[in-house]
Amino acid sequence: MLSKLEELKLIDLPQLRHIFCNNDFQQISCFQNLGVLQLKQCDSLRYLFSASMELGLVKLKDLRVENCSKIKEIIKEDTAAGKITFPQTTQLSLLSLPNLKSFYPTTQTPGMLFNEKVAFPILEALDISNLDNVEKVWNNEIIADSFGELKSLSVGFCQKLQNVISSHMLKKLRTLQNLKIEGCNSLEVVFDT
Repeated sequence: MLSKLEELKLIDLPQLRHIFCNNDFQQISCFQNLGVLQLKQCDSLRYLFSASMELGLVKLKDLRVENCSKIKEIIKEDTAAGKITFPQTTQLSLLSLPNLKSFYPTTQTPGMLFNEKVAFPILEALDISNLDNVEKVWNNEIIADSFGELKSLSVGFCQKLQNVISSHMLKKLRTLQNLKIEGCNSLEVVFDT
């Protein structure tokens, strides 16, 4: 069932509350070939995945979430779950998500988009904009094999964002070729060295 599905686009679904109705691993593994997941204007969604769901998305290359006003987290907080890796994801776009607090939240890192619980080993492009509750993109405990292949970073209109690249991340972003920052009114430092 759906094991050949490679692309899933969900657009203008204001009553959609869940993409997957439960965390049954057998159901999740049906999406083993999903390479593209795009969501736009799904205003009742509060999160995309639970920690166990990520296990079935091993081929996900492109994740785009846009104009989903109630999303607070991409991966639902789970204190029992460990590190989650997106091994094939090369493009990540998080756009116009005014209530997003974190990709995968922990109680220790409020206002931090990415922390030590999530890894993107081959991510090449990161586009974030209009994330009104994000104060920092990364914390100082990012996983060693994460974000090291990032070539393009675009940050726009994140009103609480104070810092883009900390000294810790500066060492990791050795392949960064394009950096665009615009309209971040609280930004104090681009390169915190």
